[in-house]
Amino acid sequence: MNVKLTEKESLKPWRKKILPIKYTPDFVSDSFIIECKGRANESFPLRWKMFKKYLKAHMPHVIIYKPQNQKECDEVINLIKTN
Repeated sequence: MNVKLTEKESLKPWRKKILPIKYTPDFVSDSFIIECKGRANESFPLRWKMFKKYLKAHMPHVIIYKPQNQKECDEVINLIKTN
């Protein structure tokens, strides 16, 4: 079912300004991006998916790393050094 709302109707129930979604990775280079995440909050999965989609469309050459513990951080450093 498709429902089309006019601008006034669509804004009535919210009564709040809708803010843009922002995301800033921890480390950024021309060839890689590192996001160090221990525990994700409730908004992170959506932001992460949107960010990956953006990268795929606009920066397909960039490699994404998301280490979640010290061992994975060490592995990421070794991978970056060898490339």
